[in-house]
Amino acid sequence: MAVSTIDRISAAITRIEAASANRATAADALTRRHAALRTRMADAIAALDELIVQTENDASDEPSAVDETDAEDAHDG
Repeated sequence: MAVSTIDRISAAITRIEAASANRATAADALTRRHAALRTRMADAIAALDELIVQTENDASDEPSAVDETDAEDAHDG
């Protein structure tokens, strides 16, 4: 039995619809992955910012390695 033109067109439309649905699903998955990655990157950057601030605060709380006598000796030459 020969396949009619209408049957071939109908089959083609079915394949196109399936491909379109797969593409939409893939795009949705990519959008979700992108959003998750953006969130993780924002969290990582915030953690790095906090670490930098803590490091700067710790460095400013420590006494200088050069006291005034050493600084005067170095200046005098």
